[in-house]
Amino acid sequence: HNNTIKASKKSYTRKGGNMFSSTRISPLLLLILNAKEITPSNGEFLRRTQNTSEEQFGAWEGKRDTLARALSTISIEEKEESICSATTENRYAVGVVQEEPVHINDFIISVGTTTARAHSAEDATIPVPQNTKEGDVLFMIIGGSAGGKKRPNDPPGTGWIKAIDIGPNDINMKVLYKTYFENDDDEFTISGGKDTYVTLMAMRGLDLENPLVDVGANMNSMDGLCGDALAPSVETAMDGALIVSYVYDDPHLAYSTNENVREVASFRSGGDGMMTGIASTDGNTYDPVHAVSCYCKNGASDEVEVSISLRRG
Repeated sequence: HNNTIKASKKSYTRKGGNMFSSTRISPLLLLILNAKEITPSNGEFLRRTQNTSEEQFGAWEGKRDTLARALSTISIEEKEESICSATTENRYAVGVVQEEPVHINDFIISVGTTTARAHSAEDATIPVPQNTKEGDVLFMIIGGSAGGKKRPNDPPGTGWIKAIDIGPNDINMKVLYKTYFENDDDEFTISGGKDTYVTLMAMRGLDLENPLVDVGANMNSMDGLCGDALAPSVETAMDGALIVSYVYDDPHLAYSTNENVREVASFRSGGDGMMTGIASTDGNTYDPVHAVSCYCKNGASDEVEVSISLRRG
């Protein structure tokens, strides 16, 4: 299939005539605009909470049922429109990065997401997401590419637990997690790699003793010409959460074709790309999650993808 889009496509019009810049649209606003169940008054309330203070966040939690319904209403067309509008000619394009807290379900919140990248053996420094507080769980996803004998090191500091580490030196990914405490650093520096890509997520409402239900990984799961990749099937918990992440060894800006998976970060960095998404789980086996690039590239092939299912507290 052909996923090529025109680089000049920078904005789009939704029904009703509202025009939004696709390169700057927030993930939550995209949810609100596409949620059929949200009334105009609720929609206006939620729009006002885009700059989320602690007081607003508390009020926002009262709307979590509405937000949870909205999570499953994003069409593939709108995903492609909002993420892929970051021009494919830009070697460092950002399709989306989560900026506001998002309710995955009634129990678990994705508080925020940040990203970082570094090239030519430089360090990558990534900040802790805003609104993170003690008791939240940080998930750090580290991708490395074109490493030769170099692979990114684990993050500094104490308390990190490695969920998975996969891949040869040329394309690799690892995921670590830890409970966040108030005296923890507000940023982390990843060194040791050649080309390094990092996504840091803060999650609230997880079981702090044993948050992981299941973990799986694939390598080179599909033909990489158009960025097709499959994060593996995993077992899940009722009212839990799923994280899927993909690292591409070619400049892919990607999104998931699963309407229930919300992208919290998708960015292209030089000759590589990383995409991470979240979803709610119901205790059944979660099928493989397909991702695809915004465009096709001759010679594209290598990628690594990870699925992690989580249980609520």
